[in-house]
Amino acid sequence: MDSGLLRVTVADRGPGVFDCDLAAIFDPFFRSGSRPASAGYGLVLAIARRVVQAHGGSVVAANRAGGGLAVAIELPVAR
Repeated sequence: MDSGLLRVTVADRGPGVFDCDLAAIFDPFFRSGSRPASAGYGLVLAIARRVVQAHGGSVVAANRAGGGLAVAIELPVAR
């Protein structure tokens, strides 16, 4: 942890995200071809990223080597 940043990482053990989709998962209304239309509108990650960015932070997602996806959120620490 950098002295001025708080980093929280959330990870799962699912199948991860296709590499070709990884750059788009934060786009509003993004839906992979394998998700049915009834699975939602694809706004949760887009909204979460906007909220974090509005507070001076960042959100990054990456596939884990052993499977699954990790999403890291960094926010500046108030002094």
